Amino acid sequence: MLDEINQAFSEQNYQLVQELLEKLQTEQRDNPWLQFYQGRLQEEQGDLELAEIMYKGVLLTTINRQVLSQARQGIERVVNLEKLKIKEKIQQSLEEAKKEEGNEEIGLLLLEPIEPHLKQVLAQEFAKIMNIDPYTARLQLPTKNWRLYKVGNLAQLKSYQQNLVAINIPCFSVKLKELETIKVYQVKYIESINSEITVICEEKNQEQISFRWEEITQKVEALLPIFEDVLEIDNKRKLYKKTKTSDYVQILDLHLREKNIIIRFEDYIYNFEQGMELPKHNQGETNRENWNNLKHFLQPYLANIPLKNDFNAFAEKALDFKEMLKQIKPNLTIFRREESNWDAAFELYTSLILIHSKI
Repeated sequence: MLDEINQAFSEQNYQLVQELLEKLQTEQRDNPWLQFYQGRLQEEQGDLELAEIMYKGVLLTTINRQVLSQARQGIERVVNLEKLKIKEKIQQSLEEAKKEEGNEEIGLLLLEPIEPHLKQVLAQEFAKIMNIDPYTARLQLPTKNWRLYKVGNLAQLKSYQQNLVAINIPCFSVKLKELETIKVYQVKYIESINSEITVICEEKNQEQISFRWEEITQKVEALLPIFEDVLEIDNKRKLYKKTKTSDYVQILDLHLREKNIIIRFEDYIYNFEQGMELPKHNQGETNRENWNNLKHFLQPYLANIPLKNDFNAFAEKALDFKEMLKQIKPNLTIFRREESNWDAAFELYTSLILIHSKI
């Protein structure tokens, strides 16, 4: 019967193959070739995923060397065919993306968190699309925070996005220049709070901005490290220079999505001596205590506003993209001895949150 099956395959008579396999299953259920040929039938009919499962099943259920050899060859064929199929899909979506104006510019591809119990399965598909090994794919798929994954031609990134979303891996892509469309106002002090909140901002003419609490769609909190070089002694009692975190700048961003505006409170530039007097929740005059008083004062107004505060986790990967970060101008007033990519990374983080809320 095996000769008949092979002959039917050579003639591409898959209906006959199916009938012969059903007969073989009835008469010789334990025949080691049965599952192999079932896998081959799926391969010939284009169901590569099921064919691969069946071929791998053969490896677990038989010790017949000839069958094992054929199954391994089948797995190799299927994997190569899947790669080719995925490559063609990506190329097709790339050609479509190239037609959209602006997609020739630099963009960013961000992976959104997936459910941890889905990571094993999705990593297999992610590996195929990104042409990496499954182990690396598992490490790169996030389960808690956004991950900046790629920087490059926006059309290329959108083609990846389309194929990733199709297999239920959430992600999004944005044009790098889109960050420049967001207006950021650095608050010097709060002038008044009535039906609207009025703030005076760090501009040449101390610009006044007023907005309603209802306009705030999100808030972002972050700590940006301040670094200093210190001298330490090693095991051989020799001095060496080491960079340490000496302090943190505290930031609170309020997003006004409809106006594409960020209202930024920064503890080191907020003037606690000007504007409306804040109630003293914490007694004391240090900058940290004044900042805590400000946050406590604002808390009732912002209680129901969604909060994002996982900047450090985002920055851990984003800081690897040094050349891209150099193109971002941070709207921060932090007195540093030398520039730090942490500032650009935060500007990217908060801007992406605002952009994503409009997608």
